Amino acid sequence: MPRMPPLKLLVLRSVLVLCGLAATGIILGESYSLLFGAPQVQHDLIATAPAPGAQLSAVLTRISGDKDAGYLVDVTAPDGESERVANFYAVRKVDGSAGLDMAWRDAHTLELHYRRATSARIDQGDLTMGSQHLIVVLKPGS
Repeated sequence: MPRMPPLKLLVLRSVLVLCGLAATGIILGESYSLLFGAPQVQHDLIATAPAPGAQLSAVLTRISGDKDAGYLVDVTAPDGESERVANFYAVRKVDGSAGLDMAWRDAHTLELHYRRATSARIDQGDLTMGSQHLIVVLKPGS
């Protein structure tokens, strides 16, 4: 067997050490989560709103953990394609409801109505899913 030059051997050993360190870090991180209880996050489907005359549907999901709660709005297509279009944090509830409502102005415009939120952000306000063009609009104070 031909003898490897020292530089190639050093590089090979370094790569193997780095791979071992990365694997150890992943294992320790997972073990820490299991042992010390990483925050559990729960996803609850709140509402679905199909677009009029279109193939798209808006989906409102509540994300809750130990202390924080937020809402995500995704738009889905029949082929399974899904895009996150907005997210909200600390939405003020109104009369026991989520305090957040989705309404389609038309087949291409999704309005997100909310009373008050610490954070309300559109992730994608103008997008195309399949052949469908979509505009997302925030409507605070309703």
